[in-house]
Amino acid sequence: MIQVEYLPIVLTGIGIMASILYYASVLRNANKTRETQLFYGIMNQMNQPYFIDAWNTYLETEFQTYEDFMKIMEDPEAKRKLMVLGVYWEGLGVLVREKLIPIHLVAKFITNWTRTYWERQQPFIYEFRKRENVPRSLSEVEYLYNELMTYLEQHPELKT
Repeated sequence: MIQVEYLPIVLTGIGIMASILYYASVLRNANKTRETQLFYGIMNQMNQPYFIDAWNTYLETEFQTYEDFMKIMEDPEAKRKLMVLGVYWEGLGVLVREKLIPIHLVAKFITNWTRTYWERQQPFIYEFRKRENVPRSLSEVEYLYNELMTYLEQHPELKT
C-alpha cells in the first residue's frame, strides 16, 4: 500500500507520463498531416497543365547525344519545360532525403515517372556535371532514384 505522503508524487508521475504519451500522439498525428499535405502538393503539381505539357514534350523530344540535348536547351520554351521537370524531381529528392516524405509514397505513386526521368537524363546530367564542373547538379534526383531502386528491391511487388 502506498503511504499517504507519497501519493502526490505518484499522481504527479502518472500525470507527467499521461502528458508525454498524449504529446507523442499529437506529434505523430502532426507528422502524418504534414506528410499528407506535402504529398498532396506533389500530386497537385503533377496535375497542372504546365507540368503535363512539360512531361509530354519531354517524352516526345528526341535527343541522343549531349550536344543534341544542349541544342534543345537553346530554345527558351524547351529549356523552361526541362527546368520545370528538373526542379520538380530535385525538390522531391530533397523531401525524401530530409525524411519529410517517405520513399514508399514515391514508389506507390510515381515509380515509372521517376525512373523514366532519371534513366533518360542520367547520361546528360553526368556529362553536364563534368563539363560545367558542377558535381551536385541534380544530385537530389540521383539520390531519389537510388532510394527508389533500393526500396523496389525490398518490395518487388511494386516494381514496374
